[in-house]
Amino acid sequence: MVRRTGDKDDVSNFSQKAQVPSSIGVAHSRTLNLDEMSKHDNLEELEPLTLDTELAKVVSDSTTSLSIIYKGEEIHFRYMEIEPQDIEVRTQVAPENGRIQEWLTPYSLHKLADSIRNRGMITPALGYLDGGIIYVIDGSSRRKGCIFAEKPFRILVSEQRFDSSFISELSSEANEYREPSLYERGLMWRDQIKEGESQAQFSKRIKVNAALVSTGLKACLVNREIIDLFPSPPDIGRTTLTKLDKLLSQIKDEKVLLDALKVMVGSLTFSSDDSLQRNSVFLDAFTSVVNDIKDAKPKEDKFKVNTPFGSGERTGSLTVSKSGALSAKITRPSKKDIEELIKLLEKEYLS
Repeated sequence: MVRRTGDKDDVSNFSQKAQVPSSIGVAHSRTLNLDEMSKHDNLEELEPLTLDTELAKVVSDSTTSLSIIYKGEEIHFRYMEIEPQDIEVRTQVAPENGRIQEWLTPYSLHKLADSIRNRGMITPALGYLDGGIIYVIDGSSRRKGCIFAEKPFRILVSEQRFDSSFISELSSEANEYREPSLYERGLMWRDQIKEGESQAQFSKRIKVNAALVSTGLKACLVNREIIDLFPSPPDIGRTTLTKLDKLLSQIKDEKVLLDALKVMVGSLTFSSDDSLQRNSVFLDAFTSVVNDIKDAKPKEDKFKVNTPFGSGERTGSLTVSKSGALSAKITRPSKKDIEELIKLLEKEYLS
């Protein structure tokens, strides 16, 4: 729950080196209490609110500053708007942000970009100021969406850098667009598991279904090159990852699979712009490629040259296959036999 605590008169003072324009002129502040959100008080006189709806009110109520209370500590933010041409210069995505930025493309974000283009950015992002640059910890999709839509990027910025627990709390509470994919969460979970901690213990600690955690951790082991070939990697869900794991277990040579998939992608056509449907079409084609590789008969590699040498018990042979592989076999070789083998190699194969 979020309890409205009233207005404040003061606005957080920012370093002069952060010359980021703000469209808000009159000071008006709001306070959010993350500690209260974890409680289940039935307060009839107060409207139950979520973090994202309260963040949206920062824009609609012309708020200039926000204070978030977490574990009894008050963290101050200032509301800013950054013009689209300045977004990439004045902001970066924080290393703490769990999204894979290469997946944030005009295609994967076309719905979000269209919404921002038509209505503006409704819910501001969250970030911190460091060295004159604003680092986005929550809202990297909205950041890219504003760039694609050529609309101002709205963000609440603090001069204070946050610890990982606070960032995790923000990520779980404030996700106006969509939460990170299961693959991305698997990468984050892999780094969060403590040494000696079992998956079951970890799942209980972070309060996430154990089967989901297991799928995520298994998913992050998949070659990133394969994941990147999907039309929309951020939309790969649990069912697809489970099928993918079964398909990959049938292939011994991953390079052969990758080469075949890259050829397949070049000829793949789609009848819809829906990202989930495109991923489904790709997975069907992926399955066909795996079956073709699995069912293919191995090529025969017969001898091209088989040259015997030696005599008696000390006999051997040099074999060259059609693929060009050369192998030498000799039984109980003497020093003379080794010398003879070297001469044969120099004469027949190395000249």
